[in-house]
Amino acid sequence: MDSGSDIDINSGGMDDVGGMDDEFDDGEAMEKDKEVDVMKDGTTKKKIITEGSGWEKPKQHYEVMINLTGKHNEEIFDSNGNEGAPRMYILGSGSLCNGVDETLKTMKKGEKATVEIPAQHAFGDNGWPEKGLPGGSDVQYELELVSWMAVEDVKKDGGVFVKTIEEGQGYVKPRDKDAVFLRYRGTLEEGEISDSTTFFISRGFGEGEEPVRLILSDISPPGLQEGLKRCDKGSRVIITLKSTYAYGTTGDDALGIPPNAIVRFEVVLVRMHTVEDPAGDGGVVVELHEKPTSAWEKPKPGAKCTVSFTVAAKGGEESLEGAGRHLHEAKSVEMEIGGENGEDVTEGLELAVEQMVEGQKADVTVRPAYGYGEAGRHGWVEGTDMLHYTVTLEKHVAPPSVYSMSHTAKKEFSDGLKARGNTAFKAGRVRRAKRLYNAALSPFKHIEGITDSDEKQEAQSMRSACYLNLAACYDKEANWQEVLSSCNKVLDVQRDNPKALFRRARAHSSQGSLLQARQDLEKLLEKDASDKAVVALMAEVRKKEKVQDAKDRVIFSKMFI
Repeated sequence: MDSGSDIDINSGGMDDVGGMDDEFDDGEAMEKDKEVDVMKDGTTKKKIITEGSGWEKPKQHYEVMINLTGKHNEEIFDSNGNEGAPRMYILGSGSLCNGVDETLKTMKKGEKATVEIPAQHAFGDNGWPEKGLPGGSDVQYELELVSWMAVEDVKKDGGVFVKTIEEGQGYVKPRDKDAVFLRYRGTLEEGEISDSTTFFISRGFGEGEEPVRLILSDISPPGLQEGLKRCDKGSRVIITLKSTYAYGTTGDDALGIPPNAIVRFEVVLVRMHTVEDPAGDGGVVVELHEKPTSAWEKPKPGAKCTVSFTVAAKGGEESLEGAGRHLHEAKSVEMEIGGENGEDVTEGLELAVEQMVEGQKADVTVRPAYGYGEAGRHGWVEGTDMLHYTVTLEKHVAPPSVYSMSHTAKKEFSDGLKARGNTAFKAGRVRRAKRLYNAALSPFKHIEGITDSDEKQEAQSMRSACYLNLAACYDKEANWQEVLSSCNKVLDVQRDNPKALFRRARAHSSQGSLLQARQDLEKLLEKDASDKAVVALMAEVRKKEKVQDAKDRVIFSKMFI
């Protein structure tokens, strides 16, 4: 190929590329000049001068930084003050017109645009007298969206606003019962918050001052709690509260807050500790420190664990502030979840460890019912003592997965847990028994896929035994709905099971479902009319029916007077 050919090819290529550039520029210009119908009614037209970046756009209540020039009949009536510095504006605050608000919501960061706004979407019949704008005026704005900060209207009524200054980490947000470690300070002043701002309260911001630990539900005022529920670890936010969520119509003389005051708090959520109530009754409270590793698996019944802890015993409701009345330390204690552990391992400690992951630390408060009960322990723990632990889960070895077990291994696993549950139930430790029976059920929760008839029968027998035992536990707690649920699971496959029928009859009787109770008891009496427990319960049901019949007669007699 000669040099001329080379020149012809390159020349043609450059011409083509140049042509494409010209076409692209024309397309970009066309996009920028395209009109956008802001209000969707054909009245308010936006024309883009400079494209913005990204895809996000500000929303109602966001704090935006804008440059603007407003004109009427080519005369400027509004523009940036402060020698052209961007103006801070809250979308929806009402200090600009609705047409400007809605236009800004269509813009991207860095976008510059002009917009024609008719009077009805501008300043209406009143105009803007302070700016010399007469009523009924159509206006034109040139707007530049410099930046914005997200602001959330937490309660959707304008009472609690959260503006994020610095994003936090992760996705976990505090709940009412969780412990939060905060730096926070409150002010009545408007504008930027800085160290020179006058604060009515400031905690954790002083030089060398540690963050303050608080339970979220104890924080005052209540609006501050609501704002914090939107925060992640490491968040820095500004929380603005109207008086209804702050200090109300009376204010707070001690803090120097007048009635009906709007207040603002700068808050840094340094860290938080999740607080769990594994017993469901406040008997064991577990404050979990942050996870030191990426571990996620928590111990289950059958897991082997190694823990170290200190425990202090104190009377009444006192917390572990300072030394306890007695202090005990145990290092590298081996325990099995759901197992027969030594005296050092209380039920409360075991429940706490079930909430933890390997390497995690926790502070645990245990009431006597989950500790050493009324008897106490060797004179150093009295029957009324609360126990306060600081515990570390050093090692966790999970039991084999039930999905990988053979049928024989599953049966042995369940038999062991059920036997421990029986021991706990006979000792009056109903809550522990429930946990163990539920764990014993786990290998046989779903037996539809078992094809061997003998194995399926054994699995069904184990399910029925565990559900019957759970029904007995719920009976002790007078939790009649759970009694019914457990018995029904047995009766679905063994419709004449006598224990299930009897316990269901007791639950129906206790709930006032006397017809259903009598029907279950009649089935039992057909098989054994001399069963003393069944006969006694039937007598009780018939007595209740007579009382109910008498009440019904009185009600019906009044209906026809």
